[in-house]
Amino acid sequence: MHPDDEREFVDDLLRDDSVGLINGPRWKASEPTVHRSLESIDTYCIIWSKKDLAQLDAEFIPKCNDWYCRSEGATIQFLRSRINGSVLTEGRLAVGTNSEPIETAQVVDERYLKLRKFIKRRYRNNMLRWRNPTLPVSPTTAGRSSNPSKPDNSVWVGLAAIDWLEADPETRRVKQWATSIVEGELAFETAIGAPVSGRS
Repeated sequence: MHPDDEREFVDDLLRDDSVGLINGPRWKASEPTVHRSLESIDTYCIIWSKKDLAQLDAEFIPKCNDWYCRSEGATIQFLRSRINGSVLTEGRLAVGTNSEPIETAQVVDERYLKLRKFIKRRYRNNMLRWRNPTLPVSPTTAGRSSNPSKPDNSVWVGLAAIDWLEADPETRRVKQWATSIVEGELAFETAIGAPVSGRS
């Protein structure tokens, strides 16, 4: 997500008054500060609804002088994207409800699926192909993928992120982490001027 994609995503998310954003799974008090906007949110936050679990459990960790959330399974983890020069890091949503009671797990899983549907309705896949710039260009061979790869259908890219990449396709890249070697670039068929299926 480009920051503009994140704002649209969070605006939709916060239409539910019970939902809030919390910085990280660690905080400085026994109860976390719940935010209703992105302004005070760091790279890693959790999405929590009081409808899913009325109160989050946290354990004090003296060594860190922090409280650590022990109810992460009742939340959705949201790792935000970041732009650093010509690199956009991948954001991601994750959920792990295995440790929660079945009723909580079901409602959190349903909320997660709704967020995935929101993304798949508005974002595009098959937009990026992956390249290791330290290796030569090569076709697919037995036991080895091509470099660059075929367009990736598992990565969904926000429309503002696509526009950002298209503004300078020669240098702008997507990486899983800022320090990753492998980078995502716009697939050939999405170069500037080419029609992108489904975009308005």
